[in-house]
Amino acid sequence: MEKLDTPPVIYWMIQARMSSTRFPGKSLAPFRGDPLIWHVIQACVQAANNASQVIVVTTHQSAERPLVAYLRDIGIKLYLGSPENVFLRYQGALRYYPCDWFFRVCGDSPLLDPRLFEHAQALIRDGVDVISNVYPARQNPPGQSVELIRTATFLSVDPNTLTDADTEHVTKVFYRQPERFHLLTAPWKRVWPHGSYTVDTVEALRRLSQEL
Repeated sequence: MEKLDTPPVIYWMIQARMSSTRFPGKSLAPFRGDPLIWHVIQACVQAANNASQVIVVTTHQSAERPLVAYLRDIGIKLYLGSPENVFLRYQGALRYYPCDWFFRVCGDSPLLDPRLFEHAQALIRDGVDVISNVYPARQNPPGQSVELIRTATFLSVDPNTLTDADTEHVTKVFYRQPERFHLLTAPWKRVWPHGSYTVDTVEALRRLSQEL
């Protein structure tokens, strides 16, 4: 497989919402002096070198209004889509913001290492559909995941063929059909002193704020 002749257009699409069941309002929860989502955005901007390439993908529910207002205030693009079907939400965002490849980024990972993105980008090749450090097995702890997906491949998937798990965990459809898609593993070795860097509860927020 050969490298691409011209640099592809890549967007960083951060999945976030305020209506989390386990941690309502999580996206704007204070983390080291700034909202949690701000830290995720900064990691993406550092890798992208351009804030215009960063998009927050959220829902059109009224609960997201504070998040939408905050993002507009700091000049970050956003897309409001289906609250129930995350896969459709991403497909809508990709049609609204056309690009060649996109990073699927979880909005609850405030300590993401930007070098993960840079490493994945260097692996882009013709014929590859997904570049990931969570397939075939997780290479890094939760909160340090990277998934880089070819947009044309993502948009080619018929939503009517998806399972409930596929609609919620949008890359699962690729990992459960490795014979259909070309998947590339992106291991990146470094020492990770903690088991998880994901904020899924208030307790996790406090732990990461204080310990790291």
